[in-house]
Order: sequence, then C-alpha cells, then structure tokens
Amino acid sequence: MKKNQKNNDKEWKIKNEKLEMKITAYYQKIARETSIVFSA
Repeated sequence: MKKNQKNNDKEWKIKNEKLEMKITAYYQKIARETSIVFSA
C-alpha cells in the first residue's frame, strides 16, 4: 500500500507539472495578445 502510494504521488507530480506548463503557456499567450492590443 505504501509503495503504491509513492508511485501515485510521483505520477500526480508529473501530471501536475505538465498542467502547470500548459497553464503557463496559456497565460503567456494571453499576455502576448493583450500586450499587442495595449501597444496598438
């Protein structure tokens, strides 16, 4: 049970990191688009 829990934590951490990368990329995209709008 303990060993399985450790694997689950590792998988969850990897999923979380991928999600954070997606969110970061998404916000960077928005930031680029809004900065174009504001500078125009």
